[in-house]
Amino acid sequence: GRAGFWGIPGVAPNAEHRVGVLFRRGAEDEGLLEAAMELVEEAVISEEDRPEIGARAVDVALGDTIVELLSPVGEGTISRHLAIWNGGIRSTVLRVKDLEVAANHFGSKGVELVPGDAPGRLAIRPEDNAGLMFEFCE
Repeated sequence: GRAGFWGIPGVAPNAEHRVGVLFRRGAEDEGLLEAAMELVEEAVISEEDRPEIGARAVDVALGDTIVELLSPVGEGTISRHLAIWNGGIRSTVLRVKDLEVAANHFGSKGVELVPGDAPGRLAIRPEDNAGLMFEFCE
């Protein structure tokens, strides 16, 4: 067996809140794990180096949601985050109509927004939000 969910000891996925995926073909012949890996490979929509955060990023489309998988490539924001918070969900990106309005709103509540992980994003730092970064983009 594995050492917990995503290799994190003592952490398990919530069995009550699954995302169901139906395989149209291949699962009987290839085996379910192989079919799942093929599904993920087909869902990859982009791969890029992100030197500004010290990571390699792979975007996977799941319906109308994009899951960004990050892996550290040397020292940087991502390796520092892993050292403090470990693996798992690191951030979520929310679309807003106007970044400046969002920044002013949060500022009026005493919450500072800082540059996010990608150009055109602002964020609430993980340190200010129990380890989860909220990013905002237009």
